[in-house]
Amino acid sequence: MRTFWRAILLTAALGTAPVYAADEPFRDCALCPEIVSIPAGRFLLGSPDDEPGRAPQEGPQQSITLANAFGMTVAEISRAEFETFIAESGYPADDACHVYDGLTWKPQPGFDWRNPGFEQGPDHPAVCINAEDAQAYAIWLSRKTGARYRLPSEAEWEYAAKAGTVGTVAPESLCGVANGAAMESSFEYRNTACRDPHPATAPSGAYPANAFGLTGMLGNALEWTADCYTPSHEGADPSGAPRLDGDCRYRIMRGGNWAAAAQHLRPSNRGANPIGDRWATNGFRLVRELE
Repeated sequence: MRTFWRAILLTAALGTAPVYAADEPFRDCALCPEIVSIPAGRFLLGSPDDEPGRAPQEGPQQSITLANAFGMTVAEISRAEFETFIAESGYPADDACHVYDGLTWKPQPGFDWRNPGFEQGPDHPAVCINAEDAQAYAIWLSRKTGARYRLPSEAEWEYAAKAGTVGTVAPESLCGVANGAAMESSFEYRNTACRDPHPATAPSGAYPANAFGLTGMLGNALEWTADCYTPSHEGADPSGAPRLDGDCRYRIMRGGNWAAAAQHLRPSNRGANPIGDRWATNGFRLVRELE
C-alpha cells in the first residue's frame, strides 16, 4: 500500500501557488503550516574547534552561500497538521515507535504518532515520524497547495537555526529557549542547571522565536533533513544543496529533542537515523520554495 500510495503522489501534477511578500508570514491553506521567509545569505556550516560540546562530525567548517531566499515552517509540523494529512491521504504511519521504558529506548507495537507514550495537544510537534513519513507529507502538501514543499538541506537547517549568530547558549539559560532534558528528567544526562515545565514535547510557540521568526529549532523534536549521512562536513556543497553522496540508508537529523542533553541543543550539533525508524523524539519541519 505504501509503495502504491507514494507512486500516486509522485506522479501528481503540481498546480500554481500564490506568491507572497518576502517578509509576510503566510499559510498556503487554512490547515497548512505557517511559513516565514528566510533571507539569502552566507554562513559557516559546522562548529569551530573550541566550541563546548563539539563533536568531530561537526567539522571542518565550510563556507556556504545560500543564493536564494526560501520559506520554512515557523514550527515543527504539528499533530493537528499531520492528522489532516493522514485523514486526507490515507497514508499509513502506525508502525512500532521507539519509546523510553524507563531503562532504554526500544521499538514497541502500539506506539505511534497518535500515542507516543506521553500526552500531547494538537499544537505539539508530531513525533514517531520517520524520514519516509516526512517526505510523504511534503509531497502531499505540495500537491494540495501547488507550492513546492520539501525537507531542508542540512545547510539550510543550520543557517536557519543560527539566524545570523555564531554562539551557543549556556546550559543554565537553555530552559528559557529550548526544550531538552532538564532537572526534572529521569535521564542521567539531564541538564541540572535549570528547570523545564515540559517533561516531553512542548506546544508550538512555547519558547521564543529566533531572529528569523522560527520556534523550536533547538530541542522539542529532532528534525529530519534531506542529507544522506556523512561523517563530517568535508566535501559539503558550497551552495548548501543536500548531500546525496553519503550513506543514504540514513538521513542527517538536527536540533536535539525533548530528551536531549544540553550539549546536543546547539545549532551545529548533528546526528543521523535510519530512514525507516520512528522515535518518540523525532519530527520534522519543511522548506517551502519561494517564487
